[in-house]
Amino acid sequence: MQLYQIVPQDQKVHDLIGRPIAHLSALKHATGEAIYTDDSIPQQGELYGYLVLSSIARGKILSIDATEALKVPGVVTFMDASSIPPEKNVQGFVIDDEEIFASKEVTCQGQVVGFLVAEDPQIAESASKLVKVNYEPLQPIVTIEDAIEKESYYVRKTLTCGKSAEEVFPTCDKVYEGEMRIGGQEHFYMEPQVCVATPLEDMEMDILISAQGPAYIQRHVAKVLGVPANRVRARCRRMGGAFGGKESRNILVALSTALAAQKLNTSVRTVLNRQDDMLATGGRHPHLCRYKVGFMNDGTIKMIQAKIYSNGGNSSEASPSVMDRVLLSMDAAYTIPHWDLEGFACKTNLPSNTAFRGYGGPQASIFCENIFDMVAEMVGKPTEQVRILLILHTLQTRDNGLIALIAC
Repeated sequence: MQLYQIVPQDQKVHDLIGRPIAHLSALKHATGEAIYTDDSIPQQGELYGYLVLSSIARGKILSIDATEALKVPGVVTFMDASSIPPEKNVQGFVIDDEEIFASKEVTCQGQVVGFLVAEDPQIAESASKLVKVNYEPLQPIVTIEDAIEKESYYVRKTLTCGKSAEEVFPTCDKVYEGEMRIGGQEHFYMEPQVCVATPLEDMEMDILISAQGPAYIQRHVAKVLGVPANRVRARCRRMGGAFGGKESRNILVALSTALAAQKLNTSVRTVLNRQDDMLATGGRHPHLCRYKVGFMNDGTIKMIQAKIYSNGGNSSEASPSVMDRVLLSMDAAYTIPHWDLEGFACKTNLPSNTAFRGYGGPQASIFCENIFDMVAEMVGKPTEQVRILLILHTLQTRDNGLIALIAC
């Protein structure tokens, strides 16, 4: 068997074109020598923190009692909303609309209510479950349909192109209405949310964290600690997976850990277990698309009108910008003459959904391709023929010289 040689034998050694190049950390990853955040050597006197999370989707907080947890040998302290000034107990990815510690009301199951610190990670995690929080349950908004009924939205965005629906649909041979749903996804990175906060001299704070955006962590930690941003150093050597899950939701761990480190003047480490990580941090936005499409008997699509809804969760977070990407990506690789799109980021009582690979683009493309499949079925043509018509129209609007090549 003769192997195909990509790189000519006479190619110079320093000429890297065509040569396979190993990732700089590949050997360390393969041998297990790569150092991740929780592999870092503990500081002298380092303590361990763990989040206390809400057990209900929505309700008023009547009382928080950490008495039993504080009796556990090895437990050092407990923090909640009463531990920091109200003006500092707020953060957000774009808009500050989420509390660090829920004060009067919880708005999702898995919302951070408090933070417990102990001398051992197992003690911290087990004692955190002993904190008693009494609630007055309120009716939650869970599904997109619930949000539509209650008109519970963070934003409503529109995108139009070409003529109006009233002008175009009457000129179409067929008009069809339908809907499609896409569920969410869990990031399921191998390394969970983890942070080590170490106070230094002159009110400085060192943050070692698994983060896609250390500058974001630096800015918010500085804000809540009440120090200039140049007093906070946020570091990330490598991440054991992220996919968007460590772009902003790691702030839940970072802020609590930093506050405890400042209060106790010692290093504090927090590592979430898989269950609590998945409960608290949200994932990809579920979407609902209700559309109306006008097309001709040969499969030529003239107009798509759609209302697209995303389940944003209990804070605005990245939901408005994800919806921007959905609307802007709806035409995928095609040019359709007329569009009328509305996007709604729904405010619900689920853990806040966030950035995920594609950032709304995959959902938009799936909606678009699903509409093409439906049109092909209704005109009785193979789906690729409908797409070829769209591609030809796309090229016609951009470069007439390529049409003959595609047609051949």
